[in-house]
Amino acid sequence: MQRESVEIFRLGRILLIILAASCLFTMYGAALDKGFLPEEIPSEQKESLLERLDVQLFYEAPPAKPIECFAVSESELIAIGITYDPYREEESGYRPNRFVAVYNAQGEFQYGLTFSHTGGFELDWDQGNLLIYLDRSGILVSINGDGVCTDAYKVPTTQEGNAYLQTLQSSHQTRNGKEFCLEKESGTVNYSRAVVKTDSGTTIIYDATDASSQQAVWLAMYFGALLVAVVIGLIITMKRLRQARK
Repeated sequence: MQRESVEIFRLGRILLIILAASCLFTMYGAALDKGFLPEEIPSEQKESLLERLDVQLFYEAPPAKPIECFAVSESELIAIGITYDPYREEESGYRPNRFVAVYNAQGEFQYGLTFSHTGGFELDWDQGNLLIYLDRSGILVSINGDGVCTDAYKVPTTQEGNAYLQTLQSSHQTRNGKEFCLEKESGTVNYSRAVVKTDSGTTIIYDATDASSQQAVWLAMYFGALLVAVVIGLIITMKRLRQARK
């Protein structure tokens, strides 16, 4: 009788372990597919974060701007991440400073969303949900096609978590035998075009070449003016030193 009780206890313990593992898989199945186990975020912190993001949908393609990041889903939806300066571009009518525009493989705009964030960000897909990784906080936010934030969790600073983040920063992704990639113009900082390459040719999904060229001109003018200011400052300093020696 005692031996049977021990066997029943062991069987019960095994069933509890299996049940716990099943619960973890159900809760974090999507994250496990990314190769890491997410860290839980306190509910109050999560609610505060989602409120600050202020995610909104839009259905008209935004003005073309240099690309910050991109991601391609298994169904070949391409999410393009864009950053606007809300102080310099008020005339555009877009107040939030982060945008994600979603296109299909033919370059047709599907939908987009805006959100408020002061740091960098990366994009990914989890089936039909868009994933936005917030650089400063290390938090990954899941947003469905209706613009609703369904979950948020922290990417751990582990080998698996770091490996996942490196994949987000890639400018080339392959889906269904097609190569999706970002391209940049010579002398520009950000990427300006998103294209898909197949055996039959190259299709441009998103093109912000003109905006990137303008950005390059402004950067050249800025650094040129900075260089002139430094040279003038050095000349003035050298003259004062010579006068002080006399």
